[in-house]
Amino acid sequence: MFKKKLSLILLVMCILGIGTTNVFAASSGYSFYMEHRMVDGKANGEFHYLDEGNVIISGTGAIVGGVSTLPKRNVYFTLVKDGFFDREIGTVVGDEEGNVYAGCGSIYTGKYYLKIWITEEDGYYRSGWGQVYNN
Repeated sequence: MFKKKLSLILLVMCILGIGTTNVFAASSGYSFYMEHRMVDGKANGEFHYLDEGNVIISGTGAIVGGVSTLPKRNVYFTLVKDGFFDREIGTVVGDEEGNVYAGCGSIYTGKYYLKIWITEEDGYYRSGWGQVYNN
């Protein structure tokens, strides 16, 4: 009798455990601090495990330091599929501080990261955070 109950408990635990092993999500948070031209999510170990579907990048940014007479540059967000050969999915343009809300294309379930960058050095430091998510 004890063995049957133990077997049943183990079976239920295995069934429940199968549903919790999925690490892919409909949204994933990001944050960045930028002193130079680029912040590379892969180099920083900041990955996003996303489900299949259309992707939106939404975030808030601010200029938090630096002094410059150069014009402020827009901040670009490039979503990249991580793999043996990384593949750029799409790039969206935020404002000069890093505020963004834009669609970035359609993806398959997988592991992704963001490259956040400006076209050329402008002397300002930026910080921001947001979400990469499927709609």
